[in-house]
Amino acid sequence: RKYLNDKYQSFRIRLAATNTEESKHRDKSRNTKAGEEAARYVTDLIEKRDVQFACWKLGDYHRAICSMEFNGQDLGLHLIKQGLSPYVTYFGQHPYLHEQYRAAARNY
Repeated sequence: RKYLNDKYQSFRIRLAATNTEESKHRDKSRNTKAGEEAARYVTDLIEKRDVQFACWKLGDYHRAICSMEFNGQDLGLHLIKQGLSPYVTYFGQHPYLHEQYRAAARNY
């Protein structure tokens, strides 16, 4: 229940197959300027906008593992193309967009 926020009608997710640098880690020494810039960039892209989710499993810390789409674009793919995240397959390939993510990562 603590992962659902009634006040803001929101919930926490783990954006699939991406890994930006830290921006809000409990251990503040792990936060980086690049992580803070990536967080601001994503906030500017999606804040107060309609987004769509495709979630397929529950991950660490009870966060849903999801893709997120905004303005017809996949957020993870966008982050990879912008050089803000690598394509991370440590926990498996992206189940829907593996080839697009892989191609974007090669061009990064």
